[in-house]
Amino acid sequence: MQASPLNRVDTTLASAGTGKTTTLVGQLTRFLDAGIAPDRILATTFTKKAAEELVERTRAHLIEQGRSDDALALLGARMGTVNAVCGRLVEDFAFELGRPPGGEVIPDESAALLFASAADDTLTRFAPALNALGERFGLSDQETDWRDLVRRIIALARANGIDAAGLVHSADRSRDGLLALLPDPDPTQSADDLDAALRAALRHARETLHGLSLKGEGAKAAGAVKVAAGMLDRGELLPWSLWAKLSKPNTSKADAPFFADVALAASAHSRHPRLREDLARFIRLIFDCAAQSTAAFQAYKAERGLLDFTDQEALALEILQRPDAQERLRESIGVVLIDEVQDASPLQVAIFTELARIAAHSVWVGDPKQAIYGFRNTDANLTLVAAQGIASGTGIMRLRQRRLPARV
Repeated sequence: MQASPLNRVDTTLASAGTGKTTTLVGQLTRFLDAGIAPDRILATTFTKKAAEELVERTRAHLIEQGRSDDALALLGARMGTVNAVCGRLVEDFAFELGRPPGGEVIPDESAALLFASAADDTLTRFAPALNALGERFGLSDQETDWRDLVRRIIALARANGIDAAGLVHSADRSRDGLLALLPDPDPTQSADDLDAALRAALRHARETLHGLSLKGEGAKAAGAVKVAAGMLDRGELLPWSLWAKLSKPNTSKADAPFFADVALAASAHSRHPRLREDLARFIRLIFDCAAQSTAAFQAYKAERGLLDFTDQEALALEILQRPDAQERLRESIGVVLIDEVQDASPLQVAIFTELARIAAHSVWVGDPKQAIYGFRNTDANLTLVAAQGIASGTGIMRLRQRRLPARV
């Protein structure tokens, strides 16, 4: 069954200090004044405080008008944080989802610990190969190691609704995109040729520097030459981070000639066939580890009847895309209001879009300059592009963008 077209959506882009919440309250009260029943309102924002403020300010407006019954009924509306609204949808459609009602939701502060426990065996299996490659790329000398990359990929994949098959495709695109940035290997020079050229240049430089006492950056460059030459003497492969360091010695003009041949030989690392092989293998292993760790975490939660916030959102989207659920929800949702839409993740944008297919009216309010949840995989520009894409993709929905006047 083809999804129904979107109904009217108004998107208000508001600058800082122009009263987004006031505008949303105004929109909400206008719908109520126009006869929309309070229990047919769905309104969501990203913090409990903002959600409570939206409810209380709207109830105060109704009470001022002598509409105490409507003010009371508003307490039963689907109004709250994104996770609260998604959680209610999951609860309401638990039977259709084949889930027991009242499942436990993992708090954000506990999710990382549970993930580490569930994915420990997977991470341990991948550790030897990824540790070795991580050292070759110098990750062990930085604040980020390969485990952080795995967790980041998992978070991004889940926020974008990407499954295991999608991660395989993402790995291929990541590999191809990265390798396309590198110069093509020189067909006349093999990996052994490039290694031999650097080895000869290092040995010559070490002999030339023997007995010299350089200062500052010259001394650092001489130290790097000594370390690299020693590694090669022991039959070890040089980390790519050391190749890169040798290719750009930050020395004085007087010291530069001592390192010119090494720099020239080391600068070939971007064309080195083994670099391409290492990058391709590293990317594949990182994505494979992410996919298997995700599967382990999902199995862990399923065995214990647990959900996290992203699970709630994914299940809510599943509900909203079911034709039978859409019919039921059209009877109970007439208006959808989204506050702080600039902080929506791609998965949340998909949820809001499906809600816009159900409700007769939707209002999205936000300011891309006030996005504060980038660490939760949100992208304000992506959200706005998505909204505009929705508008351009249908002749039925009208997207209205306007700036609010500054409050006095």
